[in-house]
Amino acid sequence: MIKISVIVPVWNVEEYLDRCLRSIINQSMQDIEIIVVNDGSPDNSQRIIDEYLSAYPTIVKCVNKENGGIGSARNAGLGEAKGEFISFVDSDDYIVPHMMESLYSKAIEAQADLVVCNVVTVDDNNSFVERVSCQPEHVHSNKLGYAFYGTMACWNKLYRKDLLLNNKIEFRIGTSAEDFDFTIKAFLHAQCVEFSHEYLYFYQIREGSLTHSLAGLRNRIMEMEQAAEAIVEYCQNQACYDHYHQYIEFLVIDRVFIAALMNTMGSHESLEEKKQMIAEVTAYMFKRFPNYKKNVFWKNIGRKRIVFHFLIVNGWYFLANTILKANSRYAEIKKKRSKMDVDRRNEDGDCLGKKIL
Repeated sequence: MIKISVIVPVWNVEEYLDRCLRSIINQSMQDIEIIVVNDGSPDNSQRIIDEYLSAYPTIVKCVNKENGGIGSARNAGLGEAKGEFISFVDSDDYIVPHMMESLYSKAIEAQADLVVCNVVTVDDNNSFVERVSCQPEHVHSNKLGYAFYGTMACWNKLYRKDLLLNNKIEFRIGTSAEDFDFTIKAFLHAQCVEFSHEYLYFYQIREGSLTHSLAGLRNRIMEMEQAAEAIVEYCQNQACYDHYHQYIEFLVIDRVFIAALMNTMGSHESLEEKKQMIAEVTAYMFKRFPNYKKNVFWKNIGRKRIVFHFLIVNGWYFLANTILKANSRYAEIKKKRSKMDVDRRNEDGDCLGKKIL
């Protein structure tokens, strides 16, 4: 019996792919399969995939398809998965050797449908950037409240396959915001969600990638708005929407609206271009959620973000930019402290950071 199917979408990542696949092959857990989906990659990624197919024919599978985007590639992998659980690893990222064993053990022990771990971000030099804790600081009576914390990405999680199949959860195609509504749907339907305190997933920040480049900022904001619309529409058709709508609205406020304002102000665009983008985002928010500031979780955004929001929507850009720079300096100090913590051993004695590969 295959316990976990690890799905790896591949497109134009020959520089990182060997590291990624090696980290999965070297997992301490047995009974896993690796489904590598070549999404019409134009580089030498297939040559690397072929090497792993030859060396590990019982573990590695390959799906070749025309380019359709990362959501399409992940869906193709889901269609081939034989495991009891599903995990996604992006082909430019890598994982700790015991990640699958750790998450699977938690899922079995707690009979969980979804398990989440913490994340470390690294740059192109494989140097530490930041650690991202996805574990709630407080216990919520409502499981969707967990989605307030950490990343909406699909790749630091383990999903029970039946959770996805029975609820027909798959990725939207043709967008770079495909994780947002996929993850919320999974949280929405999961009967039990577990969290790991460990930092098991290493996320690669690639210089000039679409989600981090200035050129992609406007498209990213638009796609996040579309993702918000998709999840709101989906949830409205669920019997539990009345119970969850405040959570869903808050996620849009925090992960789309406030995030878009901060990303726009933090960009290197001209002030006039920033003003235009801010006006578009604000117009969307006031039209879609005119009473968003009355949301019961508004205070959860935090005092600094509320002040930042107030300054932006009232046109006080200089003060907003000053706060943003101050927060950036504070974040640099926290980053240095976090690096020392990440380099220490986990409670179970396993090491993190650059020692894993």
